[in-house]
Amino acid sequence: MTRRGVIMIAAFAAWTEHSGAQPRFALPERRGIAAFEERVLPGLRQEVNEAAGFEVPIEIDWPNVVVEPLIGQGERFTEPEFFTDIYFRPLIAALKTVARDPMGRDALKGGLKSVVIRYKPWEEWPVFADGVLTLQWRAWSNPGDVEARTRQIVEALERGL
Repeated sequence: MTRRGVIMIAAFAAWTEHSGAQPRFALPERRGIAAFEERVLPGLRQEVNEAAGFEVPIEIDWPNVVVEPLIGQGERFTEPEFFTDIYFRPLIAALKTVARDPMGRDALKGGLKSVVIRYKPWEEWPVFADGVLTLQWRAWSNPGDVEARTRQIVEALERGL
């Protein structure tokens, strides 16, 4: 990605975050989000809940996830290398790691209130604060880094629980 592209993404993210404006997605992105929510997300939610041992509310901040260079690729949103491998596989693995014993399960159940998925430029690491785990990676970069992302989530959770 070029420097100009990075600046444009950052400017767009800052504008939408501070102005309260919600971009209107084109039809391919709306279809892709709907397909992901209907066909993929229910199974992933179930896996997250099983890994945690309780129902974990998950919010996907679509206007801050589907940004350039994802625009125009809506038909591919259900493919694993998009949202599944970037956010959900590491989350599920991390929850299983934290909840591997009674102490971890109790801490998780008492401390994790929800998960928020979004992209925040220059802050691409998980944040756990006030019971909310926020995953902020780019949805288009290095989908094979599941283990590294898993470690980051485990560290964030274990520091905050």
